[in-house]
Amino acid sequence: MSKALLSVVSIANSDSPTKEDDILSLLTAEAVGSSQLASLITAVTKQPTLPVKKILLRYVSYVEDELEPKARQQVYEQLVDLFTPPTALVSAALTEVVLNLSSLYESWQMFGQAVDLLHLLQADVLAQDFDDEESFTIFRVQLNTRIAKDCLQIDDYENAEAHLTRISQSLSSLPESASELRSEAHKTAVRVMIHVGKWLEAASRLLSLNDETRDGPLVTYALLAPSSPFTRNLFKEIRKSSHILSNVMNTPLASMFEKMSNERLIYAEEYTQVLGYIVEHNDQTLSDSYWQRELARAVVENNLVSASKIYANLRLSTFSEMVGLEQSSVESIITEMIRDNRMKASVDDINHTIYFGHDNALQQWQDHIMTSCAMLEKIVDDITFAS
Repeated sequence: MSKALLSVVSIANSDSPTKEDDILSLLTAEAVGSSQLASLITAVTKQPTLPVKKILLRYVSYVEDELEPKARQQVYEQLVDLFTPPTALVSAALTEVVLNLSSLYESWQMFGQAVDLLHLLQADVLAQDFDDEESFTIFRVQLNTRIAKDCLQIDDYENAEAHLTRISQSLSSLPESASELRSEAHKTAVRVMIHVGKWLEAASRLLSLNDETRDGPLVTYALLAPSSPFTRNLFKEIRKSSHILSNVMNTPLASMFEKMSNERLIYAEEYTQVLGYIVEHNDQTLSDSYWQRELARAVVENNLVSASKIYANLRLSTFSEMVGLEQSSVESIITEMIRDNRMKASVDDINHTIYFGHDNALQQWQDHIMTSCAMLEKIVDDITFAS
């Protein structure tokens, strides 16, 4: 039997009323990172007569309060190795260790290490350490939001989105006391969505927050959302708000919102004004070229829908000149929209012409005129015959 185990067993089997304090004294007396410390902790976890959970939590508190950052890091990393995979006895202590150590990593800009560490807290065994389901739900939302924010720091948008998706259904069930946490989760989700170009989701999140200070970004993201019935519904919800449009009334966003709402053509000068405004007033971590590409796509999609209501066909050069964009870029956007079945049209690569489907407004109007003329001609013939 090792010296460490003998010491722990001796205290555990004694009648001392200060067992907990005596064990803690043994642990705190050992050198940071020593093999003897690891042996002592392992021995403690094997003693059924000791309040193991409480002792480990007190030791973690000692480390956090009394040791310098580098020493804390060394002890915490040792404890992570000892407590992984977690058991019922060590899970509460492991949670505290991971949260404390990840805070150190984050303060040192070691976000990748923080993400890897926080993943250890996804274990189901941790649920037993919470008083009720609501407390555990709050913890899950806090944890996944934190991981998502750290993922953003290392441009890992896929993992950030995955962690936010895990808690999306839980946000609505959070108690009123956790409203700030809910808001933080939504704001983090918005940051992720704009980096991956999911503008409809980003705008919808901001709409649910009902935060007047974010009305500008909300309208911006709505304008950038792909043309679809969902986006049109979003526009309707924005119109219902008592403050969103009034808060952007004096910006270039307002006129473009009106045009997109009514599926009217947008021209180069308007596009340029809105692009300048977006670049100046939105997330500075995103490049100007990113905003330019996304706005160009949105405007081309809007103009394609608008043009389909006016023309039966249109030359690509004419269409491109409307917004002052390269014809090749415009053709690429149009092709993608057609491929996604969001537009009934085809592109003639030889004549460089867009041919719209037959359900556009002009075709319907022409059919109506022809029918009316035929009816009028028949009436005239009937009158002539009768006379």
